Amino acid sequence: METDRKQGVGRTSRINEMLEQSRIVVTLLPWERRHFHSNPHICITFDRNKTLSNTKRVIKLFDGVCFDQELASGKEARFTCATVSAPTMKYLNCSFAQDGMPVITEHPLDVIVAKGEPATLNCAAKGPDLQITWFKDGESVITNNEEKNSHRLVLHTGALFLLRAVIGNKAVLECSPPRGFPEPVVSWRKDERELRPQDEDGIVLHPGGSLIIEKVQRSDAGFYQCVATNMVGERVSNSARLSVFEKPYFLQKPQNITVEVGSSVLFDCRVSGDPMPSISWKKRNQQMPVGRAYIAADNRGLRIDNVHAAPSFTKTPLDITVDSGATAKFKCEAEGQPQPALFWSREGQQPSDEGEYICQAKNPAGSINTSAHLSVHAAPSFTKTPLDITVDSGATAKFKCEAEGQPQPALFWSREGQQELFFPGRISADGRIKVTPDGELTVADVRPADEGNYVCAAMNLAGSSLTKATLKVTSKSEASLKRI
Repeated sequence: METDRKQGVGRTSRINEMLEQSRIVVTLLPWERRHFHSNPHICITFDRNKTLSNTKRVIKLFDGVCFDQELASGKEARFTCATVSAPTMKYLNCSFAQDGMPVITEHPLDVIVAKGEPATLNCAAKGPDLQITWFKDGESVITNNEEKNSHRLVLHTGALFLLRAVIGNKAVLECSPPRGFPEPVVSWRKDERELRPQDEDGIVLHPGGSLIIEKVQRSDAGFYQCVATNMVGERVSNSARLSVFEKPYFLQKPQNITVEVGSSVLFDCRVSGDPMPSISWKKRNQQMPVGRAYIAADNRGLRIDNVHAAPSFTKTPLDITVDSGATAKFKCEAEGQPQPALFWSREGQQPSDEGEYICQAKNPAGSINTSAHLSVHAAPSFTKTPLDITVDSGATAKFKCEAEGQPQPALFWSREGQQELFFPGRISADGRIKVTPDGELTVADVRPADEGNYVCAAMNLAGSSLTKATLKVTSKSEASLKRI
């Protein structure tokens, strides 16, 4: 009885030639539907060019189908199919589409393209009222065929076309014309007007149909169409937009600047490009000044207020008393950037402003940068000051004086109340007074007339500083009385 029923399937199933683009249309009689509802994982096998008997539900598929109860609800599903060619059924996974549901007929393949070159990911589908959406890493790809700066668009075939070019770079617009007899001739249109590569400098029509723009210019932006023509007629492709971007470039580069401590500085930096690039600033290998660095309101540069370069003492001088003829030294050391003057400071300063500042511009087409250096001057300060000394008549008196600053200050000596100046390397007319290269003042063969105050002066571009010491001369008789 079971054998008869199985044979009945074949007897009651009538053959219909209902092929649609190499797909098989399978229909079942009511008895067949009941049989497969009670055995949802049984598969049907059939010849590729034949169909089974008619029923109310029509299902499009390829080489076989296994029915599931989900069919009754009209849900999309995946089934196990069987091929008819083998003596025993061999199962493989396949999918089906109900009548009216879309079917992907061409799947995209992996492609490798050079940076900046156009790329097309092919995809084709069939079905009523198709709307094709692309996804990248799980996120939908935003496409806009009307947006000026969009470089992604979906062609009428469903393919995703990506094309944008940077001024001065090469652009290739690909075209695969349809075949025909006679073989069609390929030409191009730009913005609905015929494009003649032979009349355009730097534009070449490749024998395969692609259009090559050797060095893209801003005027090359627009809509391009590939046209295939023979004696029978012509076929025109959909429009593809070529968006032309321009790398950032500088209208004004920042310049090196030197300012005084506490003043403000403006680095002028202006850029252009398409799209208009954004500007950001950073300080090479250091942190930007906090709370004092601003982008100018008109986006023309970087402003730094209250330029800082405060010193900090690592060793301070102490009061000392020495015997006559001995050597006295005052130690005073400080650190900062650059090496600061020792006697001055300003409230709230920080040793952080001197350095190199970088201006960077970016947009989707690339990035560029340039830099300028900020130097801070420091007024002179003494690291060693001269001491008051008392010497015997005829002896030699020495005064030590050292200073630092940025730039390094010059040192010279004078005698209070007199106009004569003593510079390093110079000797007085009588040969008794001289200044060594390191700033030490020497008075030889001291006389009572040499008594008085001697002034050490330090000077550079940022300012000057003075310090002094007193020379007292005793006669030999006075010295003898003191010893007695």
